[in-house]
Amino acid sequence: MAARRFIIDTDTGSDDAVAILMALQCPHVQVDAITIVSGNVPMVQGSINARYTVELCGKATPVYEGCTRPLVRDAFHAHYFHGPDGMGGMDYPPPRRQPEPGHAANELIRRFGEAPGEITLVTLGPLTNPALALSQARTPFSAVG
Repeated sequence: MAARRFIIDTDTGSDDAVAILMALQCPHVQVDAITIVSGNVPMVQGSINARYTVELCGKATPVYEGCTRPLVRDAFHAHYFHGPDGMGGMDYPPPRRQPEPGHAANELIRRFGEAPGEITLVTLGPLTNPALALSQARTPFSAVG
């Protein structure tokens, strides 16, 4: 059976880190990329958390940073629930890899444009990156294969 291809768009707090870990370890899933959005934590912290999780799994999945705030309201973060770093304040070591160059929305446009109907977008956080991608895409995306 061919692996299902995913792009995970996330505001990586501890709950999303578990979902990323599960997807990266599943033999029936290929995570093509992870895109980061502001939500549970600021976007930069979400990127750090996602890159740490990828490295913890021994993978090299590219991580693209995206929107630093919602499109139409002020940012709000869940530090009260996820801790100051989104991972319960566990002070995990910083990831060795840097985020990939380019904006997450542009990467969504590129990847879905190159493989229409072949990739599933898994959204674990605010939909800001997909909304921006849809608003900027030159050709409309289909919600169904």
